[in-house]
Amino acid sequence: MPTDEKILGFTNSWYKKGLVAGIAYPLPSGKEILVFTYEHLLCSKIEAFWSRGVGDTLGSKDMEDVVNLLAFSSKADDLIKTDESILAHLAKEFRQLLDKQNYLDDISGFFLPDKKSQGKVKEVNELMSRIIVMGQK
Repeated sequence: MPTDEKILGFTNSWYKKGLVAGIAYPLPSGKEILVFTYEHLLCSKIEAFWSRGVGDTLGSKDMEDVVNLLAFSSKADDLIKTDESILAHLAKEFRQLLDKQNYLDDISGFFLPDKKSQGKVKEVNELMSRIIVMGQK
């Protein structure tokens, strides 16, 4: 994947970091590709939300990805064990998101309307709040 802004037409400060920390993933052909770690993918999606998504919670595919990564990944709880600089960055970003007016109401639109699915909004909020506390230590 190219990381040069001139090639991509845009930039994301997490692309290079994500590739450096990338994990080799074997393809059926025998070739390997580098994939972002969970935390690098999350950071890159948050940055994309603020840049190309212009902070529009409801209209941003990147925010939908962020919410899905937090709500459905088996690695979400491991975020509190991540590198301190990444944890501090996520804490700052999550604080900014939770401070957005109607953020939790907005993200409820990414889930089905049933009670169980809407319960994911609370889970996402709790996870983000835990990261904020851990990232400020």
